Parts: sequence; structure tokens; C-alpha cells
Amino acid sequence: MNTFPKREVKIREADGTETSYWIRPFKCGDEAGIIDCIREEYGDTYFKRDFYDPEKVRKYAETGHAHFFVMEHDGFVAGMVILAVFDDGEDYVEPATHILRKKYRGTILGASLAYYALEMGESLRPCCLFVHAVTFHKGTQTLCENYGMVPVGFRLGTFLTSRMSNSYKLGRSEKYAEGVMILPVTKKDAGIVYLPEEIAEYGRRIYGRLGVRAEIRTAYETGTDLSRESAEAMKAIETIKTMEEEPQLQIRTDSLQRTAVVRVLSSGRRIADRMQELIDSFGGEPGWTIQIAISTSSPLVFYEYNQLRRLAFFFTGLKPLCGKEEQIYMQWLGDVRLHMEEYTLTESFQVLRGEIEEFYRNRFRL
Repeated sequence: MNTFPKREVKIREADGTETSYWIRPFKCGDEAGIIDCIREEYGDTYFKRDFYDPEKVRKYAETGHAHFFVMEHDGFVAGMVILAVFDDGEDYVEPATHILRKKYRGTILGASLAYYALEMGESLRPCCLFVHAVTFHKGTQTLCENYGMVPVGFRLGTFLTSRMSNSYKLGRSEKYAEGVMILPVTKKDAGIVYLPEEIAEYGRRIYGRLGVRAEIRTAYETGTDLSRESAEAMKAIETIKTMEEEPQLQIRTDSLQRTAVVRVLSSGRRIADRMQELIDSFGGEPGWTIQIAISTSSPLVFYEYNQLRRLAFFFTGLKPLCGKEEQIYMQWLGDVRLHMEEYTLTESFQVLRGEIEEFYRNRFRL
């Protein structure tokens, strides 16, 4: 059972007096205040629909798969944040749903709540901390970079902007995007990471910024370039030949937001067939997108990457240090158009944006 400490944060009022606010773990009775925070910012459009139900909020908190924290003064919930724990074959903690009531914005309360969540996440000793940072302002990106987190890529096209209401301008993008950020905690060695040639330099730079050991190997370097004849090449090719026919996939779809998130649990030759079946299941309905995470801890990534590229999937970043295996993200956007130039980003994310835009533009080129 994890025990999290309370933390006092003081702010100076207009009349010169100090008021104490307390960051503390969720307790029964906080449900209404949490829902009020969400409604004030998102109305009825927040994608985590369960968070509008007091009983489901309690159940989430009780299971330990999500730790809820509130910023409270005299029984009033001024803000909230959660820590989502991922332990189903992975090992990372994600601070999320960081919301401060509007009257307190511009004070130190928001940053204090965010830093508290990051510190408590580290105290759980996962492989890493993981953050999805919004792209309609750069406050979260800046705060997380100041804490030591590193931008590693983007999650594109997850939520329909037409079904989202918040305090910020969302621009012309049909789907809302987030930046992905990582802080190594216990995993400091990524081991051998197999990356297609066109993303190898990107990977080397990101792992370097993360400050962890990673031995990057490309298809040519490992001998999986079929033009080479060597013992290493024959061994790598044999690995691909003995690949299972059917991949084992974890697929989560959201028909409201028209998005699918796929994680490859084990490789299989029919990866492209399975993704085409998923695309066909959308029935031509506009706005559907797919994000897939594939392992880079085996040369099989070269086969999977090439097969997915044939369906216009493109690279959108790394998913490093999140468990035993290293991973990359690829995205299928269908008819959804990107307007990444409208994202509000830190300098580090701007560099990544330029590279991902290039992969997007070349998604139909093999």
C-alpha cells in the first residue's frame, strides 16, 4: 500500500494575508470537487467519461491503477491530478488530468501540483515517468522539461477537436495532438535497439538526451539487409523466416473519438493484414486514426515497419524505457489532415515537429 504525504502550499492574497492550500491523496467526499474541476474546464466533453461518475472515480482510486490527488483549501477542491500506473507488461507511471480551477491560474498552485505529481510518480520507482503534454499551450511542456523530462515524439490524432471544449484555441486541426515526454527512473540501459535506417539518427539523439545507454542497430548493421551475405545476416533473416503467422495485438477503439490504439504484444507476418482489417472496420467513416506501438528490441521491427509503411503508417517518435522492451510509435491518419505548424511548442518539441512533419509528408513514398 503506497502512502503519499500531504504538502502545504501558501499563496499571498491581495490583502497581504497568506492562505494555505494542501496537496493530498484522494479521500471519499472529494468526488464532487473532482467532477467540478473537470466540468469547469471541459464541460461535458472530457474524453475520460468515467471521471464524471462519482462511484467510478472512487473505484479507480481504490484499485491503485490510478492515484488521485487534490489541491484543497477548507474543503474546496481547487485542483486535481492523477498518476496512472501501467503494469500490464509495461512499467511506467503517467501523471495526467492535471486541472486547476480557473480562479487560481497564474498562481504557484498549478506548478506546485504538477511537481508534486512528478515527485510522487518517481517515488513509485517505475522504469520511467511518461507524460502526454498538450500542444495548445506549452506550460506543461516547459514545466516537465524543467523537471528533467525529455521530448521523444508525438501522439497524433487521438481526440476529435469538434467534440472537445476547453479554455484554449485548438486551431484548424481535426484531431487533438500531444507531445510525448520521458524521464528515466530505474531503467538506465535500453540495451540493443533495432531501428530502421531512416529513424536511426533520431533514435541516437533521443537516447543521448535521455542519458541512458542504447546500442542502436540498423538493418544494414545487423545484416538484415538482404544484399549482404554474412553469418549475422543469415541468422537475422532466419529470425524473420521463423516469425509466427499471426501477431498478438492489444487493440483499444473509441468510436466516440474515432481512434484506435494498438500495442504489438508479439510479432506476426500478418501485421499489415490485421491493420487493414482494422481500417476496413471503420466503414469509411471519416476522422478515424490509429496509433501503434511496436517493439524495437528485435530485428523483426524491420519487417513490421516496412509492412506498416505500405499502409501509409509513418513514424511519430519513440516510446523508450517504458518496460522490458523498447518501442516506437507509428500513426495512420486516414483522411485526417495535420496542421502541426499551429502547435504551441518549446524549442525541443519544435525540432521534433519538423522531423515528424517530414515523415508525414513522405508517408506514401516507399
